[in-house]
Amino acid sequence: MSTPATRAAALIEKRGHEAFEQEDDALYDLLHDAFSAEASKINNRGRTEQLKHAGLTDQEAGWTTDEDLDETVHDVFSAKASEANNGGIQAQLEALFELGWSESAIEGKVFDDATPEPC
Repeated sequence: MSTPATRAAALIEKRGHEAFEQEDDALYDLLHDAFSAEASKINNRGRTEQLKHAGLTDQEAGWTTDEDLDETVHDVFSAKASEANNGGIQAQLEALFELGWSESAIEGKVFDDATPEPC
């Protein structure tokens, strides 16, 4: 089974590094949106999942309101998106694959010549 790193490298080789550089904004936006959607999924799963992803124990979060915890989860995922975006094209693609995106779904969102497909 291929890893996100090998899948990312293969997609870069297929499309070319320059092609991704030209679609820099689209890839950046896609990654941000994907992590935001993931944070929303976690927030909808309830407090236990939220605490797990926020890296907090119930005692540490005892003072935290539901709204504060929602925001904390979004902040955690936003930081992950920023880290991946700062890591370059390879890191961006790896993060998308780790979130469950398929190659064709990524291409469909980033490149005009691809047929969009749901992730």
